[in-house]
Amino acid sequence: ATHGTVYVQGPQQSGKTECVRSMLYMAMRNMPDAEFLVCGLLAKLDANWADFRAYENCLGMVHKPGDIQAALQWAASSMNQGRNKPLIVVIDDLINILGQADIEGALDEILFAGRGLKTYMLVTSQGGGSADTIGSKRARFGQTCKVMYKPTSSAAGSAMSGRKGSETGLAMLSGRAGDAVLDERGDITRIATPRLSMMTMAGRGRVGGVPWTPSPSPRPHD
Repeated sequence: ATHGTVYVQGPQQSGKTECVRSMLYMAMRNMPDAEFLVCGLLAKLDANWADFRAYENCLGMVHKPGDIQAALQWAASSMNQGRNKPLIVVIDDLINILGQADIEGALDEILFAGRGLKTYMLVTSQGGGSADTIGSKRARFGQTCKVMYKPTSSAAGSAMSGRKGSETGLAMLSGRAGDAVLDERGDITRIATPRLSMMTMAGRGRVGGVPWTPSPSPRPHD
C-alpha cells in the first residue's frame, strides 16, 4: 500500500462511509490474507457494515467505547510485535468515537508506523485540522493521503486541508455525494468516489472470539 492511513473527510451525507467501504473491499481483493476490524457507532455498523461480517477475515465490528479502546490498543501492540498478515483498521466517524473512547495514543502509533509494519487505517471524519477531528495534535504531520468532500464553508475547508482556500481544490466541487478531492502529499486531484452496493461477501464469517479483551458487560441490577 502506498499510504499507511487514508483520512476521508467531509460533512454528513457526502459519501465518506461509501468511499471507505469501497476502499476496504478493494483492499481485501488485493490482499486476500489481510484481517480487518471496523469501529463505529452501533447504528452505523448495522446500517453500513453488516455485509462485511461475512468475511472470515473480519476480526470484529466494535461499537462499545471500552471495546474500541481495547481493539485499537491491541492493533497497535500487534503491529509493534510484528504481523505476518496485514491488518486494516476502519474507524467510521472518528469525531463521535473520540468523544467516548481514549484512542489517541494507539491512533498515533498506527498512523506513524503502520505502513511499514503491515497495519493500515481507513478513517472517516466530519472535519479536519484539529485534534478533535483527526485524533491528536500530531496526526496532521502523518497525514499523507486525504479524500475530502465539499465543506460547509471555506474556513472549514482550509482547516480540513491545511491549506489556503485557493490551494485546497475544494472550490471546484459540486457538493454532490461522491464528488471529492484526493490530496496525496499536496498533489490535488478531483475524483469521483464509488458507491459499493450491499452484497453477500464470500466466506462463512469468523469462528471464535476477538483477539483483544472485550470490556465487561454491565451486571444486571438485583
